[in-house]
Amino acid sequence: MKAGRKTTFEERIEITIYTIEHDKNYSATAKKYNVFYQQVYNWVKKYLAKGKNGLKDNQGKQFEKRDLSELTDSENWNWSFVKPKLKFNA
Repeated sequence: MKAGRKTTFEERIEITIYTIEHDKNYSATAKKYNVFYQQVYNWVKKYLAKGKNGLKDNQGKQFEKRDLSELTDSENWNWSFVKPKLKFNA
């Protein structure tokens, strides 16, 4: 069975809140909303760590234009190598 689909920011909030209200039953939520189990798990994890802003889709957003406070630890580490190159090329 293939599950999963694109979701809007509002849908991710709804799905995350539903999951939390139903004792973090990721499997049942994934089936109900036709999304992958892992997506639901990651959304709940991000929501609990960063709130609604954690559910924003930054995929494809240019790295340099992102708010640096939004970066994860690994992105901060990568950014430390990219930043000097940007200054050098400018």
